[in-house]
Amino acid sequence: MSLPLRMFAHARYGGRMQWHGVDVLHFDTEGRISGKFTYAMFRLSLWERVHA
Repeated sequence: MSLPLRMFAHARYGGRMQWHGVDVLHFDTEGRISGKFTYAMFRLSLWERVHA
């Protein structure tokens, strides 16, 4: 993520954020993770405040 985008996100949403998507994990024959792929259905991640 570019520095200007990170600065905007921090100013707009505070220190903690999240976005929505799905992670797909691929495993080898021994059960170890061999790949992790992240997918989202939008160009820019949907950021929202995380209520701690």
